Amino acid sequence: MSDISEWLTIFPENYKFNGKNWNMFKIMITLAAEVQGAEGYLLGTIPDPAASTVTPSAATATTQVPGETPWYSTQPTAEEWRVRNAWTKGLILFNTRDPIGLGVNMDGTAAEMRKSLTDLYDRLSRAERSRINFFTYKRQNEIQMEDRHINLTRKTGHKLGR
Repeated sequence: MSDISEWLTIFPENYKFNGKNWNMFKIMITLAAEVQGAEGYLLGTIPDPAASTVTPSAATATTQVPGETPWYSTQPTAEEWRVRNAWTKGLILFNTRDPIGLGVNMDGTAAEMRKSLTDLYDRLSRAERSRINFFTYKRQNEIQMEDRHINLTRKTGHKLGR
C-alpha cells in the first residue's frame, strides 16, 4: 500500500493548522489546491454534477469528449467530482492538527469544510486571537509552575525522610 503523502500534499508539522496560524494556513491550503487544480473544489466554484437537477441536452452530451477532464475543469463527471472533492477534503483534514477540536465540519463538501474554518477564524479579530494566545500561554505557564511546585515538594519530602 502506498503512503498517503505520495498522492496528497501534507505540510510539515509546524505548518499544519493549529488554531493560531490561520492566515498562513489559509494561504498555504489555497496554494496547494491551486497547484493540483483543485481550487474550485476548495472554494465551491465547481458544483457537484450529481446534485444538479438540470439534465444535459442531447447537443451538450454529443459535444463532450470522452476521457478524464482536467482537475480545473468546471464540468467534471460525477465520479471525477467525487474523487477530487475527497482529495480536497483530505488536503484540509490531514493538514490540520486537531480537526474536530478546531471546528472543522467534516460533513459535506470540501468547500463546506473550508467554510466552517473561514466562518470561525476569519471572524476572529487580531486582538481576539492575541487574547486567546495570551491566555493559552498564561495557562501553560501556570501548569509548568504547578509541576515545579509538585517536584520541589517531592524532593523536599524525600530529604526530610518522608
